Amino acid sequence: GPRDGFTWFLEVAPVLIAFSGGLYPYAAEAADLLLGEGVSADLYNLRFLKPVDEDYLASVLSDYAQVVVVEEGAAAGGFGEFAAALLAKRNLKTRLVALGAPDAFPSQATRDELVAAAGLDGRGIASAVLASYREPGRLTVLRPTSP
Repeated sequence: GPRDGFTWFLEVAPVLIAFSGGLYPYAAEAADLLLGEGVSADLYNLRFLKPVDEDYLASVLSDYAQVVVVEEGAAAGGFGEFAAALLAKRNLKTRLVALGAPDAFPSQATRDELVAAAGLDGRGIASAVLASYREPGRLTVLRPTSP
């Protein structure tokens, strides 16, 4: 709200959570948690992982200040790395965080435990967004309020 003649505004369109496979419930939970922190996030299902229409993907990603890619596979060599390379190649300012499963999972655990251990549950995704997104000068900008 207004404070000392200034109002806080979001600097740019906020966050996109792009997820693969069965991670929708966790991505949706993360979006709810982020909303509670005052950050709105859109969800995007990575139904097609290959082949990728680079022009279309670049146009989607460039609408956001930050994109978080959440994958069930290993982050190394995954879609997040592909998207990061595309952003760099097109010189887009969108920041990207890629979250993926480690190469080896403990054998005695439920799916929810595995997802949480990998930081791919709602809380883990939301924490990763906030840690990256709330660096100084990123989230908000002060502008004079209109009289």
